Amino acid sequence: MSNPRIKRLQRDYQKLRELEAQSKYVRIEAYDGDPPDKYIIRLSCKGITDIDSSGRPMYSSLHRLGVVLHHEYPRRGPQFQMLTPVFHPNIGQSGWVCIGDEGDHGYSPAMGLDDLIVRIVEIIRYENYSGSAANGLAREWVNRQNRNMFPLESD
Repeated sequence: MSNPRIKRLQRDYQKLRELEAQSKYVRIEAYDGDPPDKYIIRLSCKGITDIDSSGRPMYSSLHRLGVVLHHEYPRRGPQFQMLTPVFHPNIGQSGWVCIGDEGDHGYSPAMGLDDLIVRIVEIIRYENYSGSAANGLAREWVNRQNRNMFPLESD
C-alpha cells in the first residue's frame, strides 16, 4: 500500500505540470525528490519589486518562488519563499509568502499545490490582498491611496 503523503506529492506534481501546460504565468525551473517535495517555480506576471524614495512602484514581470513540501505537508501548508524581491503586504521582506491562516481563506489540506501557486500569482498581481501584513511597509503604502492601482494586470 502506498503512503498517502507520497500519493499527494505525486498528484501535486501532476497537477503542477498541467498548470504549467495551460498557464502563461507558471514554469517549473527545478525540482528535487521522487516524487518532488521541493520546487523552484518561475512566475511571469507583473509585480512590484520595491518603491522608490518618492513612493513610486518599481516593477518586474519575472519572479522566482521556492516551494518546500515539508514532512508535515499536507496537514500543514507548504513553505513558500520568494527568491526575487516582491513588494506586497502578504510577502515579508525576507521573501516569506503568507497565503492566509487556516480557516481564514488560507491554507486547507484539500488545496492542491497548483491552487496555491495560482493564489501566489494573484498575490503578486495584487488581485489577492488580505488585511494581515507580513510586510507592514507595503501595507502602509497600499493603504495610502494606492489601492486604485490594482490589480496590476488582468487576463
